[in-house]
Amino acid sequence: MRQLLTEEETQLQEWREKLQTALGINGQIIIDAIPEVELLIGSQPPVPNVPPEDAQNRFNLVWQNFIRVFASKEHPLVMFLDDLQWADSASLKLIQLLVTAAKSGLFLIGADRDNEVNAVHPLKLTVE
Repeated sequence: MRQLLTEEETQLQEWREKLQTALGINGQIIIDAIPEVELLIGSQPPVPNVPPEDAQNRFNLVWQNFIRVFASKEHPLVMFLDDLQWADSASLKLIQLLVTAAKSGLFLIGADRDNEVNAVHPLKLTVE
């Protein structure tokens, strides 16, 4: 995100529009994880309260839309995720959704401590 913020104003405006279109009224979800996004898209309204299952689905969808903005054939996105042995099932589900939703342009590299991942570990089950 910091690299993106060094772009010329015309490019920044293009990214701003793409992000605002992709995130809609849910930009705060991304800002909560990546505060620098607010420098690009501005202050966002609070995220409306919804039931837990709906909140999880919204969270996953917003992150899928966010990644789609940056992952394309023209501008591939490489993500490195370390210590995946500590990832919970919800995080692994999100990673799985991101990989399938991006279709192309996303290259995901993951690392884990294989001595901490057994046959029934959530990471092992997700990868299989």
